[in-house]
Parts: sequence; C-alpha cells; structure tokens
Amino acid sequence: MFVYRFSSLNFMKNQLFLLFLIYLIAFTILHSTFAEDFTTWGLPESAIARLGKGSVNDLTFSPDSSLLAIACNYGIWIYDAKTGQELKLISGHTDTVNSVCFHPNGRLIASGSNDNTIRFWNVLNSTQTLILTGHEGPVKALAFSPDGQNLASGSFDKTIRLWNTETGEEIRKFTGHTDTIYCVAFSPNGKTLASGSRDRAIRLWKIGSGLTSKRINGHTRRVLTLSFSPDGKTLASSSTDRSMRTWDVRTGKLKNLIIGGSQWVFGMDYNPKYEIFASSNLDGSINIWDAISGENKRVFTGHTKRVYKQTFSPDGLTLASISADGTVRIWNVVSGKVRTTITEHDTLIFGMSMNPNGKTLVSDNWGKIVFWDTVSYSLKETLQKSDNHRSYLTFNPDGDLIAFVSESYTIDLRNVNTSESKYTIKGHTKQINTVTFSSDGKTLASGGNDNQIKLWNAKTGEHLKTVFGHDDKVTTVAFSPDGEFIASGSVDCKVRIWDNITTKPKYILKGHKDKVSSVSFSPDGKTLASGSRDHMVILWDVKMGKHIHTLTGHKNMVFTVSFSPDGKTLASSSSDKTIRLWDADTGDVKHVITGHNSSVTDLSFSKDGNILATSSFSGTILLWDLSTILVKH
Repeated sequence: MFVYRFSSLNFMKNQLFLLFLIYLIAFTILHSTFAEDFTTWGLPESAIARLGKGSVNDLTFSPDSSLLAIACNYGIWIYDAKTGQELKLISGHTDTVNSVCFHPNGRLIASGSNDNTIRFWNVLNSTQTLILTGHEGPVKALAFSPDGQNLASGSFDKTIRLWNTETGEEIRKFTGHTDTIYCVAFSPNGKTLASGSRDRAIRLWKIGSGLTSKRINGHTRRVLTLSFSPDGKTLASSSTDRSMRTWDVRTGKLKNLIIGGSQWVFGMDYNPKYEIFASSNLDGSINIWDAISGENKRVFTGHTKRVYKQTFSPDGLTLASISADGTVRIWNVVSGKVRTTITEHDTLIFGMSMNPNGKTLVSDNWGKIVFWDTVSYSLKETLQKSDNHRSYLTFNPDGDLIAFVSESYTIDLRNVNTSESKYTIKGHTKQINTVTFSSDGKTLASGGNDNQIKLWNAKTGEHLKTVFGHDDKVTTVAFSPDGEFIASGSVDCKVRIWDNITTKPKYILKGHKDKVSSVSFSPDGKTLASGSRDHMVILWDVKMGKHIHTLTGHKNMVFTVSFSPDGKTLASSSSDKTIRLWDADTGDVKHVITGHNSSVTDLSFSKDGNILATSSFSGTILLWDLSTILVKH
C-alpha cells in the first residue's frame, strides 16, 4: 500500500512537471511569435510586411492597468503595460485613428478617426461591435462616462455628441464651441462633461439637459487637454498658450496658473492615487506637479524630442508617454524611472532606399536614419542626426556606401557595414534637396535651393563641376544608366537633360504645370519619367527630347517615380495615399495599390523586381509582393 502511494505520488509529480515544461515551451514559442509576427499583422492585400508601427496619436490604460492601447495612423496597438510586449493590432478604420479609450468594463475599446466614425471593438477577439456615424468631421476626442453607459465624442465639426454605448444611438448633440473640439472629460460622478476647443474656451455641460452650465475663459490659445481631479472639485487644463491652469469646478474660477516658460504644454493628467498631475513639454521632459500647491515636484527625463501626451494608469502607479522620438515610455511613478520603452513608433518617414544587396532598407525617420533587415523585417540600427531636415537617402551601386543630406547644406557618406563617416561634402549655399550616385558609383550628384546641380567625386568627395540653368530650386536629379546624361527637375516646372561630360543642356522639357518632384530613367536609358505636384506623370523620349505619354489618375502631388528593374513597369507614389503601377510602354494603368492611409512619400524596387517598398507620412513602410499583384491584375 505504501509503495503504491509512493509510485502514484511520483507519477503525479512527473505529470505536473511535464505539464509545466509544455506550458514553458508554449509560452516561449508564443512570446517569440509575438516578437516576430507583429510585422505581418493587419496588412492590406498583397503586402507581405510592415516596417515600423506608425506614429502615435493617443494612448490609454485598461481599467485594471494591465494593458496599454495606442492609437496610431492605421489602427490600435494593444501592449502588455508591464513588459511592453505587442499583443495585437486592431484595424478597420479607413483613415488615421486620433483617439482611443477603454470602456470601464475593460472588454471594449472605442476609437475615433479621421474617417468621421467612432468604432467599438471587442478587446479579446479584435472584432468590431459597433460603428457610430453622425459627425461631419474627424473625431478628435473620446471619453466614456464612469458607469460606461455613455460615450462622449468631440470633433472637427465643432460639436460634441453623446452616445448610448449599448445601442450606438446618438442621445444628444452639444453645440456652442466655434472651432475644433480637442478634448472631452467626464467628472467622476458622471453628471458633468468638460470640453476644450481651439476656440480657447472650456465648457462644462450638464449631461441630463445638454446645456452649458459654465463657460470658462482664460486660455489665450487652443485648449489641448482636460482632466478632473479624483474628487471632481478641480479641473486641470493645458494649452498652446504655454500654461497649465486648474479651475474650481463649482465656481469656474481660476485656482492655479502654471506657466510652462517658452514651451507649449502638450498634455496634462491627474493621478488617481496621489495628489499630483503630470504635464509634457516640447523639450521631451515630463513634469510632476503638486495638485494642491502647483509646486514642481519632479521631472522625468529620457525622451529626446517633444512629448505629445502622457497618461496615468488607473492604479496611479504607472505613467505612459508618447514622443516625437518614436518611443512610448512606461514610467514608475514613485521612482521616476523608465520601466519599459516601446520603439518603432516614429512620427514621419520622409523617404527610404533599398540596398542593391536586397537585404537592407534604410529610411529617413525625421531626425534619424533607420536601417531595416528586409529578410527578418527587424530594425537593425538607428543613426541619430543632428537635425530634422529630410535626408534624401541613396545607396551606391555596390551597396556598401550610403549618402544622405545632413544639416541641410552638407552631404554625409557612410560605410553601410560600420556606420562610420567616410567624409562630408560642403559646397551648396542653400538647402540640398536631392542626392544620387551614377550607375558606376564614381560620381555623386546633388541639387538644391541655390538652383544648382553639383557633381562630386564619390571616392574622395572632391568637387568636380557645377551645373547652372534652372530658374528655381532643383528638386530631383538622376543619372542615365550609361552615364551619358543627367536629368533634373525643378520648382521652375521644367525637366532638363544635360550632357554629363560637357554639362551643357541637351533638352529643356516643358509639360508640367507645377514643381517637378521626381525623375527616373528606364533601365535601357531610352525613356525618362517625371512626376510633379501637378498630379501628373510624364514619359519622355530621351534621344529625341519629346513627350511620349502623360499619365493621369493621381488626385494629388506625385512624390516619386521609378522604373522596375526589367523596365516594363513604372511605379509612382502620391499624396493621394496610393501607388500606381503603369505599363511603361503604353502608359496604361496596370494596378492601383492602396493600403497606406497617409501620403506615400517614396518607393523602391528590390533588385529582382519582386518586392516594392513604399514609405508613408504615417511612420510606416510597406513591402509589397509585386509578383502576386501583377499576376492578379
């Protein structure tokens, strides 16, 4: 009997140990899957990966403080608030998501968008449960009532609307503000709604009647954020007038005025546990203030650019902040130390270039240059710049050097493998707008606001020649594949083709009605494509200097044009959020690629032509499977 019990006990221990091992292995695999697969979440059709997570517009904690929801240009990211681990991406809006908030039950999320809608999502399975329509402009602000029965929304249409969260029915429309509503907040008892607007006013509304109980004046510029104290007696506000103010809710009178110096105060939030509130600034710092005296108690530092917003967790122990430096930081409120940093949330991507080796892509992320691994879809390295000017990145044909504009007037050449600067080039007297290598890699060309094109020895950085002729700023330059010609575009609306040896003009091509933004030679050098702010793409015969086709269809500025490696397809990117694929011979549209929800700033083909990379002002790069797209269409 004793032996039997002993054996059974061992058997149970072994079973428990095996179950623990299985759980541990499953958790490890799941964690690894989350770490790698988020680049493929929520992709548009025919896209194979997304690099970067998009710029952040809003953030909020779940009621139990365990989750952090982040509204970005194309969806809502859900993170583990403790570890910063990506958990899911919720997508469905057709335009930028401006605001996000959790329902008090923690099972629902509401989001407001530039598509003028509010959507409810099931947090567990990411499904849309309701769509609220009625606003006639982008939805900027959201807030649930404390009991969860109502949702308030503020919009660019100058109205605030109250919605039933069960049915999605609009209960009431609040009118009175004369400009965009930037923020709304319920009092803790749910009886009062506060709103702040670009019209500089704060209004307190009675939920029952929809009437204004008080109009609070004092701010001299737009009101950005509002937050009630936990007892509901005080309302805090921040504004672009560089001030934070606290108001007596009962009387509407000013209690404290805190001047933020020479800086805008972007965000302000009361801590639900401690008698403090936080504010964020242009310099990247977060200030912690005594809620009673208005005394500055502590400064959190770590962000390297402006902090747009911060919010306390419901338990008061954690603060999350979003910044233009591309990070979301999660802070321990007591120690003031960063607990977790979430990366890849850059604000803008101006442009990018794919390395000829096909393994690396580099992007210009507003003040920094980011290297991406296009095999694993992971971030490899970040190079901080000393300025925020556009970099106009370009690889040499061997892919071992990268050239970019630094500090507006300087060209920096770096070793791709070591990131070490080879040399810097100075010579332009005004801002540089374009940089490109010749096909043999021996020459570098640049164009700028001084109306000049300059040619440089790519090996030594020595100045070779200056090309004059454009009547306005030079915006784009390209070498023909055989190196015989240089093409350039300008704000003067003209495309010029130059003899690369003599630097004399061969042709002046007229046809665009606005700034020429991009030029590109076909691989055989016989055709030149140009894209313009006039929404058009034009194909030119290089040998004859004559117009071949005008390609129309884009509804806004064309940023970039580029031929596929086989020369059969021309791709163009535009402010209309689309990429168009054209038949290079006939000028007919092969396919229109949609999926970005902001201006598509640049594009680049892989060496084999199977992948097209496109960047956007939304802070993301999408990689497209062209073999699939072209076969389907």
